[in-house]
Amino acid sequence: SQALVTDFPNLIESSVRLFNFQASTLAMEYRPENGQPVQFNEPNIFLADSTFFEVFDFKLAQGNVKEVLNKPLSILLTQEMANKYFGNENPVGKILRFEGQTDMTVTGVLENTPTNSHFQFDFLISFSSLNQLGIGPGINQNWYWNPCWTYIVLKEGIKPEELESKFKDFVQKYFHPAIKDQTRLALQPLNDIHLYSHLDYEIETNSDVTLVYIFAIIAVFILVIAGINFINLATARSMKRAREVGVRKVMGALPNQLIGQFLAESVLFSLFAIILAIPFVYMFLPGLNALAHKEIAFTFITNGYFWAALLLIVILVGLVGGIYPAMFLSSFQPVKVLSGKIGKIGSGATLRKLLVVAQFAISGILIIGTIITYNQLQHLRKANLGFDKEQVVLIPIQR
Repeated sequence: SQALVTDFPNLIESSVRLFNFQASTLAMEYRPENGQPVQFNEPNIFLADSTFFEVFDFKLAQGNVKEVLNKPLSILLTQEMANKYFGNENPVGKILRFEGQTDMTVTGVLENTPTNSHFQFDFLISFSSLNQLGIGPGINQNWYWNPCWTYIVLKEGIKPEELESKFKDFVQKYFHPAIKDQTRLALQPLNDIHLYSHLDYEIETNSDVTLVYIFAIIAVFILVIAGINFINLATARSMKRAREVGVRKVMGALPNQLIGQFLAESVLFSLFAIILAIPFVYMFLPGLNALAHKEIAFTFITNGYFWAALLLIVILVGLVGGIYPAMFLSSFQPVKVLSGKIGKIGSGATLRKLLVVAQFAISGILIIGTIITYNQLQHLRKANLGFDKEQVVLIPIQR
């Protein structure tokens, strides 16, 4: 990180290193002057450079972003951890004991890490604390240290390829002769890591974009079912609107005007459906998270792009779902309609039957898929592992 900024100051705006201890949990303790010690084993503890807030936009609830990680043995914690250890006390200036032997000063409090963050942390320790933590003075110069991740911000107008083209000489300059010919450095866009990166030693276990595609396909199928249902209901109710169409045509309404009216009605139905759907998402999302043991959050409510995309979907679904009923209704002949000789709706009967078959087929596939997924989740949660996992203590032993 420091070498990159030093060697390429015209390309890199800022950089930060993150390091975790490759341990499942680490002990953190607070000893109040009056009262019992508060101690927990914590899984999400990282070391970070003082430039952390130059690279990431995490918010501080207390403290100064330019000072909180400057000094050795400084530690930040999230609001959740502040309540956990200090209750209603102000944590800034208090002492936390790390692994039962190293005292650290709380210099700030972070807002809780968003659930959709690239990595989850509860504590940030200043990177300059390496020596005091007994990790070793030479580790700071280790060029092949797996649990250390470097993030950089390029200067405005600089393309990643401009920096990557200089990495070959950079490796030859700094890496050990035994490994420099086998080492290749590359930049990875932060937004691509969670779904598209499957490298070893990632900061957290990533997801797969295939899952996003699967859920998107399911969503499209559900919209198709709703659209088919709307088409069938609209055509089935067309007899009730036949006289309206006949009167309007006699009064001089053109087919395009009638089609426009029915399409507008369809879009309004779609808009009304989405207005109802959003509260249902908030209602049922906690149940889905509990079932799947996930923390899916509906965080797009303040995102302008989300609302623009949602409006586009509303219009598209309304137009696609309404085009056939609109054309069907506008095709009625006013003389037959007003004389009551329209008879049964035979036009397009084959198409409507095919739509009904498709609707039931897609519904059946989705129901079967839901049952299979539910059974798999239940199997993962309740399957017999071949041993009694209750009342068992796991004690890691260092070799």
